[in-house]
Amino acid sequence: MGFLRFLLALSVIVTHSKPLFGTDLIPGNIAVESFFIISGFYMAMVLKEKYFKIDNYYKLFITNRFLRIYPLYWVVLLIFIAYYFIYGYKTGNFQTLQLYADYWHTLSPLTFGYLLVTNIIIIGQECTFFFTVESNGTILFTNHFLQTRLPLFRFILDIPLWSVSLELIFYIISPLLVKLKNKGLIMFIIVLLIIRLIAKVAAVTYDPFIYRLLPYQIIFFLLGILSYNAYDYLKTIRLPKYVSIFLLIYIIAFTVFYSYFDASESKDFIYLASVAIAIPFVFELSKSSKLDRYIGEMSYPIYISHLIFLDISRRIIIHFGLKDSYQSAMTALLSIACSAILIKFVSQKIEYFRVKRVVKALK
Repeated sequence: MGFLRFLLALSVIVTHSKPLFGTDLIPGNIAVESFFIISGFYMAMVLKEKYFKIDNYYKLFITNRFLRIYPLYWVVLLIFIAYYFIYGYKTGNFQTLQLYADYWHTLSPLTFGYLLVTNIIIIGQECTFFFTVESNGTILFTNHFLQTRLPLFRFILDIPLWSVSLELIFYIISPLLVKLKNKGLIMFIIVLLIIRLIAKVAAVTYDPFIYRLLPYQIIFFLLGILSYNAYDYLKTIRLPKYVSIFLLIYIIAFTVFYSYFDASESKDFIYLASVAIAIPFVFELSKSSKLDRYIGEMSYPIYISHLIFLDISRRIIIHFGLKDSYQSAMTALLSIACSAILIKFVSQKIEYFRVKRVVKALK
């Protein structure tokens, strides 16, 4: 399943830049929601197969999840800050940091403090898409952040991390959700679908309301939990291996050639449903592959670091007069190289510590 996660991370890069070798892959929003499904699957798996077997497991579980997210993020955050300072020193434009310099004296202490804290702890970054900053520093609620002069999210150093905020909130409540029976999960999903339908009838069909709120996105985490429950059952059946191979090829082909199909809401639904259905089989097929696991581990550092390399790629292309079509490939290569370094010097050391804590608790 690691290769699928890797493709999803590349899809986000392509969405934010140019087609990769003439291919668009899946839209970034569908990639993010697919990540949520996969996250639901993994949380159900680690909780049921490890943490639920440990007395007073919650503290160990949540701190291990935080260790999975925060050390890598803080290193990448420092890279962002260093890049902005270096670029600003050479050009006089400190980019996002420039906004803090321009507005620190007009933003209220509460808003300024909130922005600083959410940049550090991630949680709450999705809320910045609901507000805009006036020229006098006043913060106003907005329905359409892209139509405002200065949306508050511009003060976020690593903008894609709004989705990781939702992930972290899901981690906090996931033990409760994972304990639900399949019937309860299905009823929960039906209620959420009804809420989505009501919002659609009320014409609330625009970003950020239908994309950056946990009540809208939690449905995908729940699908992931259901997907794990199906996997837990399928383990006892031993389906032929060719079924898993077929589904792996199918979901990868669907991801790569997604843009060649006519655009429609049904296509998005079919893709996300396909991910939820395919995950148990793809995981069973690839779970013993160290290479697949390593490729999958790259998805998180690629996702959180790609914007800085996208900016670098754009400047290299302009400076050397290269084709815009090189943008995605260059961004991907730089992000992959950075991810390999981060995995070697940060993730692997943290992972050893995380595993050691669980093994000790299980004894």
